[in-house]
Amino acid sequence: MYAKLNYLIIRYFNNQKIILFNSMILLKIRHKFNHNLN
Repeated sequence: MYAKLNYLIIRYFNNQKIILFNSMILLKIRHKFNHNLN
């Protein structure tokens, strides 16, 4: 039970890190795109 809970928490945090990383990349791309438009 405890091991399963630990596993779920670790997976959740890994997903959060991936989401954060992806949104940072998207922001950078959007930033570049806006610069190119102007």
